[in-house]
This record gives sequence, structure tokens and C-alpha cells, in this order.
Amino acid sequence: MLLTTPEYKALLFEAASSPRNLAILQVFLQTGVRGGELCALNLHHIDLVGKEQHVRARKGVIDTTIPLSNAAAEALREYLAVRPAAFSDPLFLNKAPEPLSDPAVRYLVKAYLGRAGILIRKPNASVHTLRHTFGTHKSDREVDLATLQYWMGHKKRETTYRYIHLARTIGA
Repeated sequence: MLLTTPEYKALLFEAASSPRNLAILQVFLQTGVRGGELCALNLHHIDLVGKEQHVRARKGVIDTTIPLSNAAAEALREYLAVRPAAFSDPLFLNKAPEPLSDPAVRYLVKAYLGRAGILIRKPNASVHTLRHTFGTHKSDREVDLATLQYWMGHKKRETTYRYIHLARTIGA
């Protein structure tokens, strides 16, 4: 399951008034990270000058560097300008300010999927839907299999190939 372009835009529109939440959604949609990987991001994992995001110890103990789109980099810049000070360096914080938990991120994404009206048509949409959207849209934009495999942190090429097949099947 993935988001169509109008759904994608509606989701981002709903989060536009919250720099943190917009940055979270942009990171998911523009880098394809998993929920736990997003929660594990630290400030030093983001390079806004080089427009890169470093993801450490992904599933399968794979480290990757993923390019940040202009939209994701801008959303992160705006969030970092208002991010509260904290005793540790997790990128995304809750109101405490403490590291944002995986369940909190899942709840946040589900809430925005609901606000955007996506859950009406796709009641099982979730954080993983955003990952599928990233993979399929990148494949549709002719990112080669090896690059997409690396960005998504897949050990097996066959796992990544599903996204290419899906893009060709539905014309993402």
C-alpha cells in the first residue's frame, strides 16, 4: 500500500502548521526510514549543508547515507529553529523534551493520515505505508535498483525489487 500524489500532498498539508511533525513526515516520505530508525536519529546524523541523512545500524546492521530533498532539508531547518533544548541529542523530541518514542511516532502518523482523509480509503495505512510510498515513488523516478536497495537498507535485492514492480504495476 502506498500514497497517491494527492494523498501525499494532503498529508503534508495537514502537518504544515507544526514544524516538528512536518519534518517527521518529510523525513519518512523523502528518505524511507522505518519508525524505529526515525526515532534513533540524532542531531549529528543530519547534514543540512550536504543535504544528507545518516542512518546507523538499520535492520540487518546496515549503515546508509540518504540524500535529503530540498523539501525535507527545509522542513528540518524550520524544525531545528524551534526545537527545544535537551540534555541529549535525539533529533525529534516530545514536549518533555525527551526523545520521541516509536509508539508516539506511529500515533502521530496515524493521526495525520486520519486528518488527511486517507484512513477512510486505506484504513491500514501506517508508518510503513510512507516507506512503501518512498520506495515506489523513487523507483518510478528511475532510481536504479542498487541505489534504492542501499537507501532502504535492504540486504536482499529481491526485497527492493518489490518496489520497482509495484511502481510499474500501478504507475505511481
